Amino acid sequence: MELSSFTLCSKKLKKGACEHKARMFPKMCSTMKIDHSPQIKRLRKTREIKGLVNACKNFGLKTGTIVTYDTEDEVTQEGIQIKLIPFYRWIY
Repeated sequence: MELSSFTLCSKKLKKGACEHKARMFPKMCSTMKIDHSPQIKRLRKTREIKGLVNACKNFGLKTGTIVTYDTEDEVTQEGIQIKLIPFYRWIY
């Protein structure tokens, strides 16, 4: 089971709250796996879209394209239509 940016350990799933709060400080509990990749992916996508919107405005364009690894989406932001297409589709 995944919750926000970390995966719950099996003990927490069975018993609920961790009985040893000291496992968080000064050293993180070894059974808790931290994974920030979902947040980082959203942050990068937002940053890339914002940069492309600014570029499209500066050049007077109504559409823009971002080539991604595997994401396919269409976003309209501030009147600019942005296509996110995976590389394998863009190349052909």
